[in-house]
Amino acid sequence: MGGLGAERLVRVELPNGAVRHYDGEPGAERLMRVELTTDGSVRHFDGEWGDERLVRVEWADGTVGFYEGERGAEAGARVERPDGTVRFYEGERGAERLVRTERPDVAAVHH
Repeated sequence: MGGLGAERLVRVELPNGAVRHYDGEPGAERLMRVELTTDGSVRHFDGEWGDERLVRVEWADGTVGFYEGERGAEAGARVERPDGTVRFYEGERGAERLVRTERPDVAAVHH
């Protein structure tokens, strides 16, 4: 996309069916989201070129996961289910632990 000499990367379709979307100036395009056809999820990223980090995943069933941390160390922080249940997690990537569950019909449960 862009005029001659100002082309920039905006989309890449991978052989496995995944589609990566980019935004930014030519030569500094940053990854914005990845659509995975294998499970129907959409992964959202934030950060400058080369330092993009996962911040949110939307699954096909309507569940949304939120992540915190530096690139490569993103840990699950919260999961929101379509039924209104919200689960909160703490800990480093791969060692997250459930600390609280909120359901629309019940007071918060601390774990």
